[in-house]
Amino acid sequence: MVIQNADRPSAKLFYLNAQKHKVPLVNGYATITGGRVQTFDYRVSCCETFLDCWWNRIKLRNSKPLMEMTCEEVNCFDKAYVHQTSPSLNFVTNMVGCLIVAEAIKLLTGRGKCALYPKYLAFDTFDYQMNIRHCLSPFNPDNIRRVTTLIKRRFSIG
Repeated sequence: MVIQNADRPSAKLFYLNAQKHKVPLVNGYATITGGRVQTFDYRVSCCETFLDCWWNRIKLRNSKPLMEMTCEEVNCFDKAYVHQTSPSLNFVTNMVGCLIVAEAIKLLTGRGKCALYPKYLAFDTFDYQMNIRHCLSPFNPDNIRRVTTLIKRRFSIG
């Protein structure tokens, strides 16, 4: 099992290798007051839809494969497509870590209910919210934000 917590282009290597070798992957990150945890069980699914392929094709259209990029090109890619590391409260980071480990244990033991792709667990400690979201839903606020950001960048709006 791969447990990954990074928002760098090289993190994509974890996903691709886990997918290639059919190894489950648990991913998570913290925001200021909350976080997100998602499990990819590549043993039973490739965890990729045509929307994922389309999104990656648009995002990576003019870039070289990661292994062929220079350090400067990787830094430019990061600035263009990867959000800055978000500040977070220490206990929030610890909560994300606990939830990642819980997902890994559930996946390894086959007990409990995992937040399996395309669903993910999102929480906010200040709003007392924890829910399961669908990453492909057009009504998901994260997706709406991503699409509007992409449109603004591509067409230099705003």
